Amino acid sequence: MELTYKCLICGYIYSCHGQCGNPPEKCPDCGAPKENFVEVEED
Repeated sequence: MELTYKCLICGYIYSCHGQCGNPPEKCPDCGAPKENFVEVEED
């Protein structure tokens, strides 16, 4: 199962393959904290 999170600040997409369960501690692109990530539902 793949989980996908999107940074609300810069739009960076973070994907993980079931092992993570959470967004990264901070965005690797803009440095925003994990609170700025939302889970993206895939169709």
